[in-house]
Amino acid sequence: EAAIEVQANPALGSETLNSTVSFTDYDSVLDLIGDTSGERHIRAVSRFAWVQVDDDRFILSTTDGNYITLEKKNTSNFAIIYHRKNIMLSSSKYPYMRPREVAAAETFDDAVHAADNFASAKFVLSLIATNAPWRKRPASETQLTFLNKLRPDEDPFTADTLTKGKAGDMITKIKHGARARFSRIASLKRLQQRSKKQDLKWQTRREAEQVR
Repeated sequence: EAAIEVQANPALGSETLNSTVSFTDYDSVLDLIGDTSGERHIRAVSRFAWVQVDDDRFILSTTDGNYITLEKKNTSNFAIIYHRKNIMLSSSKYPYMRPREVAAAETFDDAVHAADNFASAKFVLSLIATNAPWRKRPASETQLTFLNKLRPDEDPFTADTLTKGKAGDMITKIKHGARARFSRIASLKRLQQRSKKQDLKWQTRREAEQVR
């Protein structure tokens, strides 16, 4: 991966195309899901293993399929939304019940604390804690099989190179839109490149006019 212009703020995880703020460029979806910069700030505030899945959107999930999102609701507020599996209609095309907003906050840190309080009451702590021992164990075969579908055959992930926690975070990012996010970042990169070419073209034209 490479930084284009100025590195985006990892606390907000934004990829923005303008003259002063820029985005992180990734060569592949694997580079995107392997980047942990988006989690550094939220995990410094929280003891739980939150994962950044999009601009200003974070996920805290468990093995039963239930999860919480923390996302920016508008320019100043954050919302905490609970997504619960529909256990009564598991075969339905609507596997989740209607998302429920359980808290809101004006600042990011307050939103994290509110989300953590809700998660502590709803989830098994050993499944969501960042320092849970299982996260340091080797990735499972199921995790490796899932992730290696995106990996070159000659360079697969192995249990020696990937932990369960890291693999779980990567899978969460894939399940919650990593491919779409990568496509959007690639589009922003192309727009920026075209903008730079246009600026260079006009600059060259102005210099030629000045010489004349």
